[in-house]
Amino acid sequence: MALLSAVVALAGACTSETTEPTTPTAPTTTTTILATTTTTSPRDACRVGAPRPGVDIESETFFDAYKYSFNDQLIGFLGGDGPVHDPWMDPALDHYFPDVETWVAAGNEITDRFYNSGYGMGEPFRLFTTRRNEFLESQGITDLTLTLDIWANQDCEWRVEVHSPVASPNPCLLEAAFPDSGIEVCTGPFPPTAGQRAVWTGVEVFYIGGRSGSVDWKVKPAAFLFDPVSGAVGAVPEPPVDEGWGALDVVWDGARALVVGQNAYINEETDLRPRILAYDPVSDVWAVVTIFPEEFQVLGTTVFTGTEVIFAGGGQNQPDDAVWVYSLADDTWREVQGSPLPMVENARGVWTGTEAIFIGGYSGAEEFVHHAYDPVGDIWRELPDPGVGWIQYQDLFWTGDRVIVAPMQIYNEIHGVHNSLSYLLYDPARDDWSWTAEIPIQPPIRGAVTWSGEELLVWGGFSSNWIPVPEGAAYDAKTDTWRVLSASPLSTRTDHSGTWTEQGWVIIGGSPDGGTPGVAGLSDGAIYDPATDTWEYLGGS
Repeated sequence: MALLSAVVALAGACTSETTEPTTPTAPTTTTTILATTTTTSPRDACRVGAPRPGVDIESETFFDAYKYSFNDQLIGFLGGDGPVHDPWMDPALDHYFPDVETWVAAGNEITDRFYNSGYGMGEPFRLFTTRRNEFLESQGITDLTLTLDIWANQDCEWRVEVHSPVASPNPCLLEAAFPDSGIEVCTGPFPPTAGQRAVWTGVEVFYIGGRSGSVDWKVKPAAFLFDPVSGAVGAVPEPPVDEGWGALDVVWDGARALVVGQNAYINEETDLRPRILAYDPVSDVWAVVTIFPEEFQVLGTTVFTGTEVIFAGGGQNQPDDAVWVYSLADDTWREVQGSPLPMVENARGVWTGTEAIFIGGYSGAEEFVHHAYDPVGDIWRELPDPGVGWIQYQDLFWTGDRVIVAPMQIYNEIHGVHNSLSYLLYDPARDDWSWTAEIPIQPPIRGAVTWSGEELLVWGGFSSNWIPVPEGAAYDAKTDTWRVLSASPLSTRTDHSGTWTEQGWVIIGGSPDGGTPGVAGLSDGAIYDPATDTWEYLGGS
């Protein structure tokens, strides 16, 4: 069982995802032991806690793990006594091995290989990895992402537990491959995905992208359609992109779903030029509309004006001040000169009908973007400063006369980083700011937020303390009042998709654990009707 280095992530934050603009931290993973024997789990005898200097393994040693490519090196690295619990190699094999050497030998019989994706320091040490072997391949599983818990302290010497599997390219294959595991991934009608992008076509909801908890992000984005009237989930052909291409935004132009995205960085040969794709649901055909004229490390925000697409700023941990405009009619690009935007990551924008309003983001200081751009006159103007420090996790919604900034996680010297109880309102006609009334639930981030045409709908997500919020609320911008939504049939989740349709608010998917490695996405959903304050559950047990 060779341990290979596929991706070496940044120290201290060793997955491809981060959730803060500040120094990221190592992820945590929910562990589920699915043993089929009565053997005591190795973790029962092991001390849990922070690594102890001079006793537990040092971080430098774990960096060396990425260098190991041969079995004898892996044995030397893990070494020592202590059992291994691994129910995810082959269901025909015993789940427990008396030592690492026996475990490795069993893996060699089916050409078992691990490819590292990241790690989490602590006791146990966590290694995020991807497994490939002959059995998995025979089941149609090209990659099985896993978490390895490795105990290194003197109380239990070396012990290893393998858990939290997510299968690629289809997470649902795991249940058939390991029928006695008791694991349930695909209980609902939708692909088990979190973070997908969605848009209403007038007949169906079009979905693309997202993830299923896998730390192996080098996969092609999947797409599908959902008809809220019939409940049918329709297949969509594979989009014309490479593995690792991620969808940033999607809009409906009246006939096609326009998808903006780009490749994730894999190596120096990766083409980082963003693309705009178009999917026509009538002909069921994809097309590449355009390719960005130059490379862009990580895209920031996009604004669709109806005739043009405006790109502004940079993405997570990759600030940028560039602004580009693409004309859909002329198939031409132009770089906007004299942009007043600072080097910013994760600003957001919205179209008012005459201007693109850009708000929020992080620029390394207690400031954020608050600017408006008129692409017809090529004119910028700076909005008044609302005085809230910087803003992140925000979305922008145009009500017809004002911009709502919701949700918001803000920073100031008094309260530090926290989810805001009130949301900002910007009035372009008056060029001033105001605040909404306070939301009557725990103010969430990374939940579903949608403008229905009459109300701002909010449901699910994380609180300021990263605790799941199991409730929702609706805001009436005309009366500045909130109401609490009736109890949803959905379990708590984050990064789920919320889309307004003629049949109501469609929420699907999401992550039960914030999208941490090894946690499969959710496959159920619900439709909320604001008129009757009722929910219709979509699939699942």
